[in-house]
Amino acid sequence: MSVTVKGLPSGGKTYLVEQVLPFFPASAYYVLTAMSDKSLAYSEEPIKHRFLVIFEAPGLQSQWASYLIRSLLSEGRISYDTVEATEDGIKPKHIEREGPTGLITTTTENSLHPENETRYFSVEVDDTPEQTARVLSATAENINEDNGGSGEEEMGKFVALQEWLAGANHEVVIPYAKRLAEMIPPVAVRLRRDFKAILYLIMAHAILHQASRKQDDRGRIIATMEDYKAVWDLVAPIVSRGVQMTVPATVRETVQAVEKLQQQTRKRSVRHLGKGLGGASLMDVANILHLNRSSVSRRVNACLDEGYLVNREHKRGQPFRLVLGDPMPDDSDVLPTPESLAGSCSVAVDSEGIDPPPPSSELSGAEVGGPATAFSKVSDDQSQSSRPDEPKWHPPEADKTRKGGEMCKTEPFGNSTQADGEEKLPF
Repeated sequence: MSVTVKGLPSGGKTYLVEQVLPFFPASAYYVLTAMSDKSLAYSEEPIKHRFLVIFEAPGLQSQWASYLIRSLLSEGRISYDTVEATEDGIKPKHIEREGPTGLITTTTENSLHPENETRYFSVEVDDTPEQTARVLSATAENINEDNGGSGEEEMGKFVALQEWLAGANHEVVIPYAKRLAEMIPPVAVRLRRDFKAILYLIMAHAILHQASRKQDDRGRIIATMEDYKAVWDLVAPIVSRGVQMTVPATVRETVQAVEKLQQQTRKRSVRHLGKGLGGASLMDVANILHLNRSSVSRRVNACLDEGYLVNREHKRGQPFRLVLGDPMPDDSDVLPTPESLAGSCSVAVDSEGIDPPPPSSELSGAEVGGPATAFSKVSDDQSQSSRPDEPKWHPPEADKTRKGGEMCKTEPFGNSTQADGEEKLPF
């Protein structure tokens, strides 16, 4: 699981990451501000079951660095052959760097290497004036706040939890995985990779809450609909944007601003925007959105990259002459809502919990990993499913109860009628 935090300078990208890291043991991540092209291959710093945190992604922009990151994220390791000078002359050398490893990075770019973009989720920093006002208010409150050291104490509890999880149960089964796969429209090849990441997130949430989850007869934690709901809340919009089934609100607002300017232009029979040749400038758009030039510039570049806007000005250094490009898609959800998924799959929930394993200090040989700890295998009955090659996709009907742990039903979400031995979903 990897994440890229994107946004304007001073938007809070680095601050956000820096505030999250203390919730995990130092052994769970490896922080770099920059690195050379091949340092990832030659470094002796362990990266197995850890997150590689690189502040500012330009350190990954070279072809070699991008290739090594791509190999590490896809294959879970780096296998690299090179040569080195020895007393006996030039000799071959094989370098093996074991993962799995997650990546967290920040960037001001709208997109990074195209082959790497499909290997992580992109999180955009909110650049709206409303968010800026909230940041200013929170900063004013925090500057005078005296927590008396309680913050460090609370943080220590989260670190202890992560250390405990390193030696806890990591085997998870997702009873509704097959049904979830059937309900996702196969609109983009990228979903083949994103779907696996979604399953891993569900597993991670189940592992985190394993004290209140049942186990199957093989000792595996049974993921509940609560686990899917938590993941859906976090990544549903990100997944939809990644496959262009929807567009960010910032992109839609920017395109609509240009559309408004074009409509104003048509009403002027003599003078047009863009020095008489038609098209809106960055300042025209900034005035409509009430944003500064740098914020609008980043938004406009994102629209240009996606083809939703076109710049009629081809001379460098000249003001943009923006006009509408390709139509934007209507907002469509790729991931089914928890209600719709639960309407066809009923999952047993155990509110009594299980006996947790002993603290990590009592475990022998437990490797403190953290969030990049390798998750369990997906159950046998939730492997990749074949899809008929149809011109128009429709989610299959859940018209029968599935066996093998899936327990799919046609009951609506939250229905009080339950099968024997099941409890009502708690949300």
